[in-house]
Amino acid sequence: MKRNTVQKRQVVDIMRRLGNHPSAEMVYDAVHIEHPSISKATVYRILKDEAEQGTLRNIDVPGGVHRYDHRTDDHWHIRCRRCGRICDVELSDVRLPEAVAPEGWNVENMSVIMSGLCADCRDAELREAKSE
Repeated sequence: MKRNTVQKRQVVDIMRRLGNHPSAEMVYDAVHIEHPSISKATVYRILKDEAEQGTLRNIDVPGGVHRYDHRTDDHWHIRCRRCGRICDVELSDVRLPEAVAPEGWNVENMSVIMSGLCADCRDAELREAKSE
């Protein structure tokens, strides 16, 4: 059984408060402000351990920095190609893994990351196009 250390509680608390799919570096920066004695290696180790235990979720972003999610329920993600923001995409009883898996396969995990433009970046691109 893993110990519930003070440092672990600090990291997990900050992770949940951030709620923005942060990278390990972002979590470290936020924890370090409140708890300057904590090391970067400790924060990274805690995040890795929590993801392995299933209390946090890894988000592997193609072409981007690895992120973490405090939500472990079934949902997907969308990433803005311009600013890098990641948002949750809720599922409404989608059974896609079973529908696309080859016969005989038991799907244990599925990760979907969509990409596009968030509303702010879309508006900025439209303004930039008009000014050209």
